[in-house]
Amino acid sequence: MLATVGVTTALLAFVFWRVPVAEVRNAVLRAEGEGLAMAASLALVLNIFVSAYAFQQSNQAVGVALHFSRALRATVANLTLHNLLPAGSGNFGRAAIVHRHFGVALAPALLAVVLLLWLKLASLLLLTVLGSSLTPIEPSVRLAVIVLALGWLLLGGFARMLLPAIARRSSSRKLTHATDALNALPAGTARRAIPAAFGTLILIAGEVAVFYVVLRALGHDTSLGLVLLRVPLVLLAAKVPLTALGLGSREVASVALLGSLLSAHDAVAASLLMMAVSQLLPAAVGAAFAHWLMRTPTRTAG
Repeated sequence: MLATVGVTTALLAFVFWRVPVAEVRNAVLRAEGEGLAMAASLALVLNIFVSAYAFQQSNQAVGVALHFSRALRATVANLTLHNLLPAGSGNFGRAAIVHRHFGVALAPALLAVVLLLWLKLASLLLLTVLGSSLTPIEPSVRLAVIVLALGWLLLGGFARMLLPAIARRSSSRKLTHATDALNALPAGTARRAIPAAFGTLILIAGEVAVFYVVLRALGHDTSLGLVLLRVPLVLLAAKVPLTALGLGSREVASVALLGSLLSAHDAVAASLLMMAVSQLLPAAVGAAFAHWLMRTPTRTAG
């Protein structure tokens, strides 16, 4: 925790040493309210309904018959943890919820979360590859993006060999449970994961769309190809498990990747507004409605 706070503080200090706070504040204040409202509405739909669908389908892929209403309730109850904890670790809260309240075995519940996290990163990389094909860039950059995406896909393909090895070297019981569930998966799991992959791709594409709407609210009409090429990498930087809320890492990535398209203070403003509409707002909604699940009696899976 102290390391996370330290890295976050250091990166933010670096950002605001290079970019005046007053300019960032002015950029945020001049953002179009209607555009921000559209971004916030889209972010809530993604964080609640699309995320619940992707979570349900990832459970279906590992053999858990989780009804959408239960996936939705677990998603809403976990919104605060999901959006405030670093590097997607808040996703594991949903596994704990469906295990405790709906009787789902812990091992497959954790494996469903691991699958969902892998699909999210794969979707970010695939959108970047799509953006590289729509935008004139250096061939070496395009090749690097393609190789990175293929490497991540291959990593998933070799998960049955790699995850047990990682679990043996780690003291994490979560990884051990997930490994046990992975070894117990029946044939045809990859085919059952297709709906989860589709739902996750829609979720990630929606996050990119939210960032695009935020850019429009700040007065920047950026081409779709450039958005697909650069914004997924900004979102990927925010998921690196080094900072709280992705603060600092997302702002540095925004300035580095979007600096040729807009001013540095607008890039930082867009990053902070993205955090507000796609993380802080859903987290507040989750805190307000968490009691919805807590008042529900424990049930068995089915």
